[in-house]
Amino acid sequence: MGGKSTFIRQVGVTVLMAQVGSFVPCDEASVSIRDCIFARVGAGDCQVSLALCFFVFETAGLCLAWAICERLVQVKKAPTLFATHFHELTALAQANSEVAGNTVGVANFHVSAHIDTESRKLTMLYKVEPGACDQSFGIHVAEFANFPESVVALAREKATKVKKC
Repeated sequence: MGGKSTFIRQVGVTVLMAQVGSFVPCDEASVSIRDCIFARVGAGDCQVSLALCFFVFETAGLCLAWAICERLVQVKKAPTLFATHFHELTALAQANSEVAGNTVGVANFHVSAHIDTESRKLTMLYKVEPGACDQSFGIHVAEFANFPESVVALAREKATKVKKC
């Protein structure tokens, strides 16, 4: 909900526009020639359904996402934008900086947000910034998406226990 998918779509369209010689919405651009652009951005994702099955697939999904990213970086050397909620994947930047001969690299970016300390209200700022995100906004997003209060309360309780570990 912070604009990650919109940003990815925008980059794809900008690359296509540059390739056909069209105006691109930036001060300066250097875009190499591409023979294809692939995108898989789920506009119809159902947050409630995802919440019901998320914990079942979390480990498998993380491992699969990690393996896909490593193959794209190390074997295919394909320029790729990958949006995820698996914070563990931010370690790919460090892991791939240590791979000998890696000329592609991995960099982390996040979309910024502000949480009001008194009301706990989340405001998405829709700004892409360098570095990994330092916190998860999942519970705030669940509230915004009108998840049942019992689910949100349990999530807060679990998050508090995890932070104590």
